[in-house]
Amino acid sequence: MKSLTYQQIEAMFDSYLDETFPPVILGGFEYDYAVAWKSVAPTSWGLEFSDWVNIQLATGRLIEVDGEYYLAGNAPDGEST
Repeated sequence: MKSLTYQQIEAMFDSYLDETFPPVILGGFEYDYAVAWKSVAPTSWGLEFSDWVNIQLATGRLIEVDGEYYLAGNAPDGEST
């Protein structure tokens, strides 16, 4: 199975944020929560992204094999899923 790219994992995190939190209004414009957070506080967003990935790994939703990431159940043969 093909591993996930950084962009795919980032999109998963952004989807999680957007499904969990309501849109944000800035200057009269409405933005998805993830877009607003990333734009206003990119360092904070990055730290939370890192924590979220670690939680996904700890709970088995993501699997890391030789530095590559897979969704649970999609790791290469012989690897824990």
